[in-house]
Amino acid sequence: MPDLPRFCRLALVATWPAMIVASAAARISVDPNGPPRPGPTEPPPVEAEHGLLGPPRIGILIGEDPFRATRRPSPVELRAAPQGALVDTPPAPEPSLRLTGIIWGATPVGVIEGLPGQQGPKVVREGDLVGSIRVQAIRPGEVILAGEDRSWRLKLPSPAWR
Repeated sequence: MPDLPRFCRLALVATWPAMIVASAAARISVDPNGPPRPGPTEPPPVEAEHGLLGPPRIGILIGEDPFRATRRPSPVELRAAPQGALVDTPPAPEPSLRLTGIIWGATPVGVIEGLPGQQGPKVVREGDLVGSIRVQAIRPGEVILAGEDRSWRLKLPSPAWR
């Protein structure tokens, strides 16, 4: 190939794989109906002489029928839970609430951490509803909260200097 120009050599090197694939594809005959499929009750044809699985292993594989080639339902009956049966659902986690401060003024305000759906501390007034928790009362040193099925009495922590 030394006497051919460089671009001709590149063209030959780039096109020879495509020519090989095209000639191989021309030799393969394609059936428009697709490959034949086994019947509903007969196992797929297996040639025991040509393959990695010998006759004993093929018999085990066909006998166990791992993919139900017969297209019959599974012998294991699967049922949904009977109607009216209660499904155990774990209870919702209890919020860990903490009163971090109370601000007195015309309307007292409490600062609470751990309210559901809130990041960080939240400033609340009497009557506020945060998630499913209602602020019932703000008193000196404590805040009373009520949830759907329980109530909390949050007290201010004693200062570290005492």
